[in-house]
Amino acid sequence: MRRRVLGTALPLLALVPLLFVLDRAVNHDDVLFLRAAAQIRLTPARPYATTINWFGWTEPLWGATKNPPGVPYWLAAVQALGGTSERAWHLALLPFAVASALAGARLARRFAPGSVWVTVAWVASPAFLVSA
Repeated sequence: MRRRVLGTALPLLALVPLLFVLDRAVNHDDVLFLRAAAQIRLTPARPYATTINWFGWTEPLWGATKNPPGVPYWLAAVQALGGTSERAWHLALLPFAVASALAGARLARRFAPGSVWVTVAWVASPAFLVSA
């Protein structure tokens, strides 16, 4: 039982650095998600019915992004509730990072029993922290 609690608590503890970078600027493909979220607030049934200058020319948003609209719908709800700052957007995406950490802990328990540090190393890795 203690090992299971430790296996869940340590990965969540590894997410603490994310709390210090909630004010980071919007970067990389965040713009695509936020543009789709703004479009969803205008016409919810057509999330990609707008244009964006992504590759140096104006094109339909559906041509620039290949992601499903789940996260933009989530961000549109956050924006509708008044969360229009970078902090609000990053905070709104934190539950996904927590879910990912817990899923990673479960996978580690299955494939590397007794090795809590596998999950901690994954969640504390730069690749995870930059993406979260």
